[in-house]
Amino acid sequence: MKIVATGAKPLIPKITGISNKNVITAHEVLAVKTEIKGQRVAVLGQYSTGAEIADFLAEKDNVVPVRELAEQLQGEIPEVYTIGDAAEPRNIAAAIYEGALVARRI
Repeated sequence: MKIVATGAKPLIPKITGISNKNVITAHEVLAVKTEIKGQRVAVLGQYSTGAEIADFLAEKDNVVPVRELAEQLQGEIPEVYTIGDAAEPRNIAAAIYEGALVARRI
């Protein structure tokens, strides 16, 4: 048995200017391929994608990951896994995914 969950390509609407360099996808925002700081942006997205990206951008400058405990535990115990917003502020789906990956490892 094999399980394939490769996701989907983003739907890019046919809008004038969509191929300009200042237009990026949600994946590019979350992967931090482009720095968006102190700029006005328009967010277009289907279902929760648009809302999550807008929230991510709004909170990005206002959210410092809390890593102190993980840093204190490094070297004190054999394995420390930092996941979710402690690793990097993102959305709930990323935190759940990372939690699942770590749970499988341990």
